[in-house]
Amino acid sequence: MTLDKSSYVAKDKLRVKIETQRERVVGFVHVLYRHRASDLLNDESRFIPVTEAVITPLGAEGPANEVPFLAINKDHVVTLFEIEARA
Repeated sequence: MTLDKSSYVAKDKLRVKIETQRERVVGFVHVLYRHRASDLLNDESRFIPVTEAVITPLGAEGPANEVPFLAINKDHVVTLFEIEARA
């Protein structure tokens, strides 16, 4: 299978921390070139896609869970912010 580069859209990979009422998620979001992580909260999609996600429960003891992909419903997001410079 060949990749049609004419439909490729340049994106920045941003490391973020997202908190819901129950979990803390640290991972990467992919945004359009020169956009911010906060722009994900204002787009039309109901979910925020996160790659290389590490999920840690809040307020309870428990091991972190690592998953290659996670979709977080925006209705559950309490905070979202970048935690490192752009990759």
